[in-house]
Amino acid sequence: MSYFGFLIIFAFRFLRERDKMSFEKIILIGKSAFNSRMEQWASYVKNEVEYVNSKDKDPNLFDLADAVIIFHENHNISKDDEEIFADFVSQNKTGHKIDINGTFSATKSNFIMWLERNKPKTLLILGEESVAKNQRFEKFLNDLVLA
Repeated sequence: MSYFGFLIIFAFRFLRERDKMSFEKIILIGKSAFNSRMEQWASYVKNEVEYVNSKDKDPNLFDLADAVIIFHENHNISKDDEEIFADFVSQNKTGHKIDINGTFSATKSNFIMWLERNKPKTLLILGEESVAKNQRFEKFLNDLVLA
């Protein structure tokens, strides 16, 4: 087999593996416009969704999720979401913050690399109502499907 043929096969296998989202389940807290949009996206990428009722410091939250993600605009993050994030990190769980108003390609690649490096199976996803209305949020989710 030629070197070029080897590269094509390697690239095909790599791209096929990257098409799979590396997580299986999304945890959302309560009902909101943001969570509804995340649920729609999760069903599109074939991930299971589980709702929990409250942002109160529920110790089960740490057992339910491997990692926490906060979608935000320009670092405007609610106090509750910041506390949950800090609690996850203090429990030696990983977390990632996504500023949807940041440089789009860098934000997307950082998130994909974070997923590949940490390999969480269950994600707790947090975000404010205003994020769900932002057009860049839609673009980010749509491009993740294609990534």
